[in-house]
Amino acid sequence: MEQVVERIFNESIISQGAELFLIENNSLSKIGDFENYIFSGLRNGTPVVLRFTHSSHRSHEQVKAEIEWVDYLHKNGISVYEHFHSKQAALSEALTAEDGTQFFVCCYEKMPGANLKWSEFKENPELIELWGEAIGGMHSVTKNYEVRPGVPKRPDWDEEDLLDIEKYMPNVEGDIVEYRNSILNEIRGLTKNKDTYGMIHSDLHLGNFHYHEGKLYLFDFDDCSYHFFASDIAIPLYYTCMARGFSEKEGMDDFGAEFLKNFLKGYNKFHSVSEEVIQSIPLFLRLRDVVLLSVVYKKFDLNNLSQNEKNFFDSVYNRVKSRKTIVQL
Repeated sequence: MEQVVERIFNESIISQGAELFLIENNSLSKIGDFENYIFSGLRNGTPVVLRFTHSSHRSHEQVKAEIEWVDYLHKNGISVYEHFHSKQAALSEALTAEDGTQFFVCCYEKMPGANLKWSEFKENPELIELWGEAIGGMHSVTKNYEVRPGVPKRPDWDEEDLLDIEKYMPNVEGDIVEYRNSILNEIRGLTKNKDTYGMIHSDLHLGNFHYHEGKLYLFDFDDCSYHFFASDIAIPLYYTCMARGFSEKEGMDDFGAEFLKNFLKGYNKFHSVSEEVIQSIPLFLRLRDVVLLSVVYKKFDLNNLSQNEKNFFDSVYNRVKSRKTIVQL
């Protein structure tokens, strides 16, 4: 989390949020703080998640739009969490910090199970197929999603703040800007219809679902947006290859091809994917590299990188400079 936000996120804000959503204050335990402050806790004895989103990251309207879509998925049989109302009957609340900015608070059920490791997918291809089923099912449902009158709308993919890499690195090299622009132009030229474009999760990597009793439970919809469905296919491939690369660098292309084959086998059970969509997947692998480079410029102190941060930065930066994808398909 950025230092300016860290300074104003205090116990008073946490206590107010917990009280509003009827969370037992002594049950709170922080489980994340990268883009939002995430806590686990108990609400009437039930395990829940309490999330604080700063106004520099999302507007309250965007948070409300996210909740609206997740609620739609939940009501249509997708394995996502249910949101809980505050004691003021709201699904999200705004708390004012000492500097006048705000934190938007929401509370939802904690998903059962645990995260999986990339090696478990290597050992059990059926898990990859299950991952594809989960996203294919979500896309099948979201095809029919329409924002209700009076409800805010989530942004389109190219409104993403992180695409403006110059904002976080004003002296970014010209070839990186040119590469970013070429990717955006190619994506804008793709076929855009109900079968290829709609609301998607946008970040369904290994850390954003749990596996429990043969089923995947999806969470962290903070990045959801209107986007090409191909991006939701590329992201699992991207992050699984990234995780694998930390321990096994050889045979990445073969692994990626096998992963995608099994993933699409599951995906196609619920939502048919065209050859054009499949051919566009490398384009979204490139887009993810550009977005992550922007994240590094925004979040990391480049003059004081840990070894892990440096390794991560170097891998992303070198791919962008060389215009290569994380895996060759």
